[in-house]
Amino acid sequence: MVSGAPIAETIAGRFANYWNNVDQTILNATLQGVFSNSKVANTKLFDQTVVSPSDATCGAKGFLAAIGLLGDLQDQTFNKIAVNSATYSQMKFQGMINTIQPQNAVTPINYYNNMEVIVDDDIPLEKGGIATAYIYGQGAVSYSTVLHSTEVVHEALKQGGRDSVVNKRVSATHVNGTTLAKAFNPMGQTTIKSELAKGSTWDIADGVDPRNIRVVAYKSKLDDAFVPAALKGDGK
Repeated sequence: MVSGAPIAETIAGRFANYWNNVDQTILNATLQGVFSNSKVANTKLFDQTVVSPSDATCGAKGFLAAIGLLGDLQDQTFNKIAVNSATYSQMKFQGMINTIQPQNAVTPINYYNNMEVIVDDDIPLEKGGIATAYIYGQGAVSYSTVLHSTEVVHEALKQGGRDSVVNKRVSATHVNGTTLAKAFNPMGQTTIKSELAKGSTWDIADGVDPRNIRVVAYKSKLDDAFVPAALKGDGK
């Protein structure tokens, strides 16, 4: 206040960053749960560590096999790939990444096979360097949010007089073509992250062709050189 710093703008920006992180966490937990469902995994997950355990290294072959799960829709659907930073490093080593600097843009955009690459360390990396990548098509996920309320609470006797900003909202993130399982009941008033990440929470919606679920998962093993030290080993 004394320095003249833009207090309101700073607070608003921090709220925006916070909610972006929350949305990112919810999306990743939802994807983890959806692909833990056996019906979805049987049609939308290419697990190279199971299909070819002797040759499970992350690479172009596995990505193309995963994309191929969409059959004749594969070349007209996918437009984004989300990976852990360790996977991204291996993709760069393999020469899979093309970087484009749009005119007047500050940040360059990375592409693989004409699909934008999103790097997100909230995407799980398992012990032994087992990595999961998510490949999205247009309209794969629906998202909606409504700001429920914002209020300022003044506490005159705390820390010399403290104002707390309370920001509440309601949001929904949904992989199109899936639905909540009929037997699912949240433990509380709202579904929590651990529930979203369970396969038992989700199911394929009645009458939906699994090919119309426009996101696939690719699971593979990273070279040890790209695996953080804490995750090296076979995980046993």
